[in-house]
Amino acid sequence: MESIKTMVEFTEVLKHNPKQAYDFICNNSYKMDKTEVVAIVKELLYGIYNDCHSLQVEQLLDDVAVELDEQYDEVYQEMI
Repeated sequence: MESIKTMVEFTEVLKHNPKQAYDFICNNSYKMDKTEVVAIVKELLYGIYNDCHSLQVEQLLDDVAVELDEQYDEVYQEMI
């Protein structure tokens, strides 16, 4: 129940103050089930692809990939 409540709160943050969405996720994602977090990621990607110019999307996702590579490089190297 707490997971659904947190998802509803996140949706309200997105509607009324999207700049706070990052902080909300950082502070409350532990309350959410994996299903809800995956739903957020899927909707964000869907929205980005449908609402942004394709070159902007490619650059944005490339930037995200670089950041993730930097954050998880040690883990990636251990897996190889």
